[in-house]
Amino acid sequence: MPSYFGPKLMGGSHNSAGLSYQDTCALYNYFGYLNREEPLLSLGIEMINDFSLHKVGHTITAQVKKQSLSINDLLKILKKTPLKRNDTIMVVCSHFDDELGQLIKKRDRFRYAMNSDLDLEWKESIISDFEAELTKKGITLMKDLFLQSEYVELPENLAYMALYFVITKWLEKEKSTVDMSCFMNSLSIHIQRLRNTSGSLSLSQLKELVQEHSIEASVTQIIKTAYEAQFIRPTELMSVLGETKDDILKILEKKIQEAQSHFDNKEYKESLEIYSSLEKIYKKIELKFQCAVLHELLNNYDDALMYCDEILNMDAFHYDANLLRGSSLGALHRLDEAIEQFKHTLSLKATALAHYNLGYTYFISEHSDSRQKAIDHFKACLEMDEMFEGAHLNLSIAYYQIGAYMESIKHINQVLGINPESYKALSHKGEIYRFFGLYDDAIDYFEQCLTYHAENRQALYGLALCFAEKGFLSEAVIYFKQLFENHSDIIFKNSVANSIGKKALLVDLGWKRTVYGLFKVVKEDLIHIEISGVELIVPLGIEKDYIFIGCVQLSDETGTIMYPAVGKFMEKNEDFQTLIDHIQDTTQLTQYFDKPLFLDFNHSIEINIEEREKYVLIEMLFSDQPIVIGITDQKAEGFQAFKDYFELYGQCRIHFQCVESSQLFVIDGISKVNLKSLF
Repeated sequence: MPSYFGPKLMGGSHNSAGLSYQDTCALYNYFGYLNREEPLLSLGIEMINDFSLHKVGHTITAQVKKQSLSINDLLKILKKTPLKRNDTIMVVCSHFDDELGQLIKKRDRFRYAMNSDLDLEWKESIISDFEAELTKKGITLMKDLFLQSEYVELPENLAYMALYFVITKWLEKEKSTVDMSCFMNSLSIHIQRLRNTSGSLSLSQLKELVQEHSIEASVTQIIKTAYEAQFIRPTELMSVLGETKDDILKILEKKIQEAQSHFDNKEYKESLEIYSSLEKIYKKIELKFQCAVLHELLNNYDDALMYCDEILNMDAFHYDANLLRGSSLGALHRLDEAIEQFKHTLSLKATALAHYNLGYTYFISEHSDSRQKAIDHFKACLEMDEMFEGAHLNLSIAYYQIGAYMESIKHINQVLGINPESYKALSHKGEIYRFFGLYDDAIDYFEQCLTYHAENRQALYGLALCFAEKGFLSEAVIYFKQLFENHSDIIFKNSVANSIGKKALLVDLGWKRTVYGLFKVVKEDLIHIEISGVELIVPLGIEKDYIFIGCVQLSDETGTIMYPAVGKFMEKNEDFQTLIDHIQDTTQLTQYFDKPLFLDFNHSIEINIEEREKYVLIEMLFSDQPIVIGITDQKAEGFQAFKDYFELYGQCRIHFQCVESSQLFVIDGISKVNLKSLF
């Protein structure tokens, strides 16, 4: 080891000022560890090398290079970095060249395979293949150091934004709200001071900084729709039709109340029938406008326009009719007319809703400067109403599309402050984090989105790609399957059934690298996907099936016991029979008398069970073929019960059941079960 006070370990302490790239990298990895809930004591700045992460009995010492690294560059860094026993190296740079990037990815897949439940023969083969790769790249002598080190790619031009995102995620986990600009500035100054003293930042000191810049969260509220605000209440309508209720026939009052009741129940057609009949008699602007509103709610945009034009012939300055006319033109995709209509409406009176509608019309139009004009009007909307949820959401998407990522995350957080259950905001936030390669955080937001909108296309697509990139291929298959079953038209325009033999190319751009995928329709219920260097087989057409893990109650003349079981409930008899036929074609089973109970005397069935943070992944392999793969909808008590009773008996059963026909297919005495926790 060199002297602690020598140039190797302290050479950079006086060479940086402010929140430099090196400081940003230090904080980015510090918050990254905190977000993964790994037990860190502190972050050292220029204490050991460029920065260091301190655990109990273990130090991660980091080298930061603001350049593109090759394999030779990396080997020099690993060779020259001094280490104490039990310490590890982290290498952070602005870019790994293609050769090094691919090798690091192979290293990650190798480590995952070694930690998996693959049998010894498979692992020996993988070790041999990986060592051949290392030999080819000239890394054999430094194999162990290469395997144990951490590698982080943080492009210089996006590093500050990435830091903003990981800090935002950590603050969410801490349930803290701060003035982000002041907080990050204070953090910058604090790190600069630490560089001058070779000091460290502990978690308690970090939380003190948070406390200094804490602000109270804004009071959340859900914004009522424009139509609800514009709807005339029965008591208001009475004053339009007459001075008092006594002037109006009782039956008329009853009809108006009936129309209101229909409206409250979203029975717009029934409500419209009453109001249109009243409008024919009284010819009041208020009644015409009510009919226009109801026609737009029923997607009858031409009829809504007709009523708006009638109103404007009677009163050209009727504000709500001008506004509604613009939204109906937009819905008919007459965008240029809609833009002019909204401009005219704003000339009558500037309102948040008018700015929002004009901004959204620009947002979906194809004018050369439409994106910036949309941003300007969304901002104008928020200046008048800072709680306007839709304006924050679309402003975030617009900023994301032009590469203003910090502004994008700021406004999507505003949406979730107003409405924590906004599935559109959660899916977009997941997409931002996925773009930056923060896959675990992205998965968290996508999964939250699906709790409120189970078929959300962006969330299913994002989850499939996140899991594929992480190497969790079974989960990737599950979400690709759901994506194609609900949204196959996004890739194959003529439906999967009419695209047999055809291929489609997926190009997904991220900040670090571009992912290419090739989708091929083998038959109407089977798609092959080549992505991230592997081929995924995705079966389609099975609906409302679910996989389970737990225990079943078995009784005979000697008593009752709880017995561990995994299995699947299937809705359709056709799908159930296809699965059973497939199992019997691949595996030799012995039937127990004439009951739907089978035994595998050849031990050719294997079950892999992996515990994740929020669910359990189950893979059932029949003669080494993964025929049944699924994840539970939650991680409940059944998983723990399965583990306890499997430990007790050393075996379990597989239970398949068809809901439609009530048929059973049970395979008992399964002992090859691999239990693993990735949580």
